[in-house]
Amino acid sequence: MAEEPPVRIDVVRSGGFAGLTTSATVDTASLEPERAAEIRELLAGMDLAALAERLASEPAQPRRGADRFQYDVTVREGNRRYRLSLPQDALSPDLRRLISLAFQYSRHA
Repeated sequence: MAEEPPVRIDVVRSGGFAGLTTSATVDTASLEPERAAEIRELLAGMDLAALAERLASEPAQPRRGADRFQYDVTVREGNRRYRLSLPQDALSPDLRRLISLAFQYSRHA
């Protein structure tokens, strides 16, 4: 069985009540196998290509509420790269979980 390429996730969260920007980076190559598997399983159930395409074709949505966050997420797996930019209230449960894991397992940038 071929070895799976590492997955790197970069998240930038901006906005919120204080207007601060925080970021997180996680790479499955540097994680414990159980944590890497958790991220891979979550990604396997998501169609990032379709989501990225849909977000790129939609007009930008104005953020509702000054205390809302904006998320910019980049997922790299081998030669594939997906860039997502969306407001907090547009996050699916799976994407919300992915972002949570990225912050939990990351080396904060």
